[in-house]
Amino acid sequence: MLITTNAALAELADRLGQSPEFGVDIEFERQSTYFPKLCLLQFATAQSAWCVDPLAPDLDLTVLRKPLCDPTIVKLFHSARQDLEVFWWLWEELPSPVFDTQIAAAFLGFDLQIGLTSLVKACLEIELPPSEARSDWRRRPLSSEQLAYAAADVAHLCALGTELRQRLNTAGRTAWHQAQCAELLAPDLYAPSLDSVWKRVKGSGRQNGLALGRLQALASWREQLARERDRPRQWILNDESLVTIAERNPSSVSSLQAIDGIPKKLIRASGAELVSVVQDVTDAPEIDSSSTRLGRAEREEAKKLLGSIRALAEASEIAPGLLATRREVERYVATRDREHLLRDWRHDLIADLLDPTGIEV
Repeated sequence: MLITTNAALAELADRLGQSPEFGVDIEFERQSTYFPKLCLLQFATAQSAWCVDPLAPDLDLTVLRKPLCDPTIVKLFHSARQDLEVFWWLWEELPSPVFDTQIAAAFLGFDLQIGLTSLVKACLEIELPPSEARSDWRRRPLSSEQLAYAAADVAHLCALGTELRQRLNTAGRTAWHQAQCAELLAPDLYAPSLDSVWKRVKGSGRQNGLALGRLQALASWREQLARERDRPRQWILNDESLVTIAERNPSSVSSLQAIDGIPKKLIRASGAELVSVVQDVTDAPEIDSSSTRLGRAEREEAKKLLGSIRALAEASEIAPGLLATRREVERYVATRDREHLLRDWRHDLIADLLDPTGIEV
């Protein structure tokens, strides 16, 4: 059922509000924007599925906020993170609590990135319709194939959640899954502070001293401009250019122009401001030890520890990426800070692999 009127939407919100749980999915577009553009919302209870057209004239989506953010109603997603980001920018509030079926599957021996089609087939022996993932969801009218695909993406989430809950309970991993899903509800995942966005810049780990300070300032400037203009970060200035400017420290617009790859349009519009951003950095920041580069011996140590963790994950039938990522392991080797590796459910599994000074051998 496709909902395009406020009356039908209010009825849907009421039905969802009376359900103990419901499935949620979103189709959105953000190739040419900073903020995700909502194109379609899909919901399902155990009995019915609905598609909501957010592009319908005068449709007021705020009526959905109550059931989506009701703490007594479970919202089932498959791979929730991107969808949650859309809700964050829509309302600056996140649906909760969340049951992520992809994460549940990863605790049960499935691949961390398993798709919904494969998981539904494996757990429920149901074949979903052919993918319409490459569709242009902004175009109207939506085709019957698009709507069938969109509805199928949520129609089986309640049944899938029931099956996965039983398996998690049998494996004794229900609390693990709940803790992992709770990590998805941190607003910083979706709207990082301007002071921290430099960590997402490719090549930032190679910088230190004043160059790192300039990179931090440039990344913050770019992020703010991307939000103001609603354009992707890389469209404003790509990571490679950001790092090059930080390293070369241009003192004038003419010296900025001499750097290859800086868009001429950007220099004309914001060249003086860009130069000012880098020249205003006069003090080196405190080194973020979590991004410290590793020496050869440390790289070998990280490689060995990562191998041990992956072997442990496989023996425990857990997707290795859930237990620890390469970046998390490298951070531990660089800092000896164990807390991020031992948070929540991971402690009992990983603690024996670590000691206060390194790997137990």
